[in-house]
Amino acid sequence: MNFDRNKIKFLLIIIIKIFILKNNVLAQSIVYTQTIKGMVRDADSKAILIGASIVLLKTNPLIGTSSDVDGQFRLENIPVGRHDLQVTLIGYEPIFLTQVPVTSGKETFLNLDLKEKIQQLQDVVIQSGAHKASTVNEMATLSARSFSLEEANRYAATFSDPARMAQNFAGVTTNNDLGNEIIIRGNSPRGVLWRLEGIEIPNPNHFGNLGSSGGGISMLSGTALGQSDFYTGAFPAEYGNALAGVFDLKMRNGNADKREHSAQIGIIGAELNTEGYFQKGKKASYLLHYRYTTAGFVLPFLPADIAGYVPKYQDFSAKINLPTPKWGTFSFFALGGDNLSQRTATNDTTKWTDSEANQNYREYNRMGIIGLSHLHFFNNNKMYLKTVVAATTLLGQNDNSYLDSSQQFAVVPIFKADLKTNDIKCNVFLNYKINEKNTIRMGGDFAHTNYGLSYQSYRPQLKTWYVPFDSRGTADFFQLYVQNKYHFNSKWTLHTGFHYSNLLLNHTEALEPRLAVQYQATEKTKWGLSVGQHSRPEHISVYLLEHIGANGEKVTPNRTLKMPKANHLVLSFDQNLAPNWRLKIETYYQDLYNIGVEKDSNRSFSMANLSNTWQLLSSKPLISTGRATNIGADVTLEKSFSNHYYFLMTGSIFDAQFSDANGIWFNGIYNSNYALTVLGGGDYKFGKMNHKVLSFNGKFTIRGGNRYTPINEAASLRLKREVLILNQRFEAQTPPYWRVDCSVWYQINRQKRTHTWTFELQNASNHLNIYYQYFDTETYKIKNAYHIGILPNLNYKIEF
Repeated sequence: MNFDRNKIKFLLIIIIKIFILKNNVLAQSIVYTQTIKGMVRDADSKAILIGASIVLLKTNPLIGTSSDVDGQFRLENIPVGRHDLQVTLIGYEPIFLTQVPVTSGKETFLNLDLKEKIQQLQDVVIQSGAHKASTVNEMATLSARSFSLEEANRYAATFSDPARMAQNFAGVTTNNDLGNEIIIRGNSPRGVLWRLEGIEIPNPNHFGNLGSSGGGISMLSGTALGQSDFYTGAFPAEYGNALAGVFDLKMRNGNADKREHSAQIGIIGAELNTEGYFQKGKKASYLLHYRYTTAGFVLPFLPADIAGYVPKYQDFSAKINLPTPKWGTFSFFALGGDNLSQRTATNDTTKWTDSEANQNYREYNRMGIIGLSHLHFFNNNKMYLKTVVAATTLLGQNDNSYLDSSQQFAVVPIFKADLKTNDIKCNVFLNYKINEKNTIRMGGDFAHTNYGLSYQSYRPQLKTWYVPFDSRGTADFFQLYVQNKYHFNSKWTLHTGFHYSNLLLNHTEALEPRLAVQYQATEKTKWGLSVGQHSRPEHISVYLLEHIGANGEKVTPNRTLKMPKANHLVLSFDQNLAPNWRLKIETYYQDLYNIGVEKDSNRSFSMANLSNTWQLLSSKPLISTGRATNIGADVTLEKSFSNHYYFLMTGSIFDAQFSDANGIWFNGIYNSNYALTVLGGGDYKFGKMNHKVLSFNGKFTIRGGNRYTPINEAASLRLKREVLILNQRFEAQTPPYWRVDCSVWYQINRQKRTHTWTFELQNASNHLNIYYQYFDTETYKIKNAYHIGILPNLNYKIEF
């Protein structure tokens, strides 16, 4: 059989053209859509609201729905992109949400809390900028804001870390590029409280130190977090055990209507997330998340003395939500992770290129929490009782040694540590909305701690071990509070409350009054004043630190330390300048007392300057006569996302001082005096259905340099070791710190899935900021230690 090649060629061309034309027609006809859904509740009572109107603006014909008998709503077949929504209900203030993101790979869920009108006045439209100023906790007043997953992902070089994201807010700085510890208004990072699902949790960060509040990488997954709150001072009465700030984190519920998944891989780690329903048509849901390290990719960008410590980590989070018809809602939640960092020294002395190259090092940490919460409504949904019980565990193990080349590379110990705490915790509170003007809340926290703390350092000259603490036992800590919110009218609101704390380990206690007043001067202008007392016991290891008594016996003099306390005063001005633009100014004064300081010492040692308990090991016995003060002003100018871009500028000026046992005042170690952050970004949509998004984000930060105590160079040369000028404690300061960060992400929406590529650069200009100065005992010169240079992060994520 003979074939005409020209005819066959012509036929193939026709088939190809038909196939291309068909695909083009299909591509043009496909509109990528997704569902917007959520729940509408009363802001004070948390009761569901039936019949609220939810309208998608700028649609023709207008798309809308109303909340059903369960307070839930659904808007289906919404095109991907950003959309504006308005929510109204008779007797409640309307809210207006701008630029709500919708992607094809995941349904968008919104928790909408409406405030009941005090009296029937002209409607006040709440813009999205003000929505950020509001908080999940309706009892919050000043120095507070909510944050979302989108912010944690969008801000340049945050690596989806809540703590790194908070560094962009007014009053918040840091002094270490590698860690995520935050300094709030000049306070030690040890004063930050972490809460999850309403209960206090141990430090939720990998590679954290004993008694610290931060670390290298957060265990918290942005994928699992819901809308959460962050406080920088003047906390409501329900928050105790905090001097500097509070992270009040909420885990979101899994999707009860649809099973959804995501997977991502990047320099920081590889993650898997799954969520969905247990039974179709029921309200119960699950959410599971797991991450494992891939940080080895970033090691070439780190300094040699850091890159040598090979890091490994993993973390897991979960939430199971089980609503019942009569017995309320039960929720099971969990968070945990562990990390390992180790380094093995070599006998090859030519490779001993830094001061720690001859050291063997191993650090292992583990943190976990498992909890159960129950929420039940009473009295026609005007009252609800929430109960949370949880078990937490925290483990830290260290083992350091070095190779002695003068003894045929014998392994000589340096120190060993084994630190364990296991807690049983309970949080209970009752919330009662008496009427539209008056809401009262009362509750308490209880924590029972089992601890085992052991630390020993080796003294090679004496060939003996020095043991500063080796203790096991239990300790109890309980807190009670009552608070009230009263609306006099639509302009004046009064918050009052008391908080009581008692540490049974040494029977120290605190009764703390709290008061805040807010005045809505105009539709766009709000003033606020807040005063209150706050306290936080030291980490349990501080009280157990052993010293040698007058007769050679071991004593624990720190056990009698009083509970550190602080008086907070905040004055606030909040102005909506234009749609989506907001200006906020806060001035504050903080007076801290009962701070642990060394008695009869010329070192001017104070607990106000410590970020973790390890720094306490070389201290002498402490007394509670130390003081500290922080005074300053924070300014925020913010444009929420609209017209394809957002903008945030925050500035702070402050002065942080402390006094020693002799009453002499010095600059605090965290007194960098000023900070300025300018960040912003925008989206560019393209593609026939606007289903592709290219986003650019940038940030510039400048702040005062780190504080340090000057080195006495002459004495150091003479003694061949570092000698500090102790009567000038923290008077020296490194040059101003500045850094540029940037990120680019590219998102493609396809049918029922979304692909996102992200590239971030921390310190994009590779500017080397001075960290501190030290005396090099090998060259006998004063040298600079530097923060890290450029640090990249590349990530790919798929949602389906």
